[in-house]
Amino acid sequence: MVPIDSVVSVFCDLATVFAARADGSVWAWGSNQENQIDSSTNLYYDKPRKMFQTPGVALTIGTSSSFMNVFGSMRVVTVDGEVWVWGQNDKNQLGVSNTKRVKMPTKIPMPGKVIAITGGLYHTVVLLENGTVWTWGDNGFGQLGNLYYNNTVEPVKAIDLPTWLRSALVRSHHMPSCATDLSTDGAITRIVNSTATMHRVSTQPFRCLCHVDLYLEWL
Repeated sequence: MVPIDSVVSVFCDLATVFAARADGSVWAWGSNQENQIDSSTNLYYDKPRKMFQTPGVALTIGTSSSFMNVFGSMRVVTVDGEVWVWGQNDKNQLGVSNTKRVKMPTKIPMPGKVIAITGGLYHTVVLLENGTVWTWGDNGFGQLGNLYYNNTVEPVKAIDLPTWLRSALVRSHHMPSCATDLSTDGAITRIVNSTATMHRVSTQPFRCLCHVDLYLEWL
């Protein structure tokens, strides 16, 4: 058995486990049916295999589905704020153009340093150090918070957070997978909640508990 220790984060797709170690390396084991571990023809790895090296892993997120043909999408944020992705990309949720499957970990260009990441099965949301939120992928329910009605492969600025909410998110390094509209006085006047079980658009301010247990309080 290959030893794997000093693990700082574990995340999964449908049938594969990924682990980030304190030294910045990312390891995987389990199914390789869709080449989510490497580009070989092996169907599975029963021992951890090193995938790639980063300067340090700050955040990870993996998504999967109960549908057997949807293996999932993986995102890793490094300590220097870069975003690496691989896996399912049929609706541009990984931000890589002209491919439905990203087989190798790929760094995607970002407009600034990323300090938080979240998303759903078909979209990704990041928070930058400057307090702006950027989104890409599927927008069938308005979850990207912009005027695209299909999907977008390039990160698009959704909102510029007010200071009070920006501070809370930066401290926690968590953010809900929601898109909001802000009035000139900083109040949130519209929110699209894109959790797995609810897609709600409201034109009136309300108190929303998003899926990372973060309350949005109205000013």
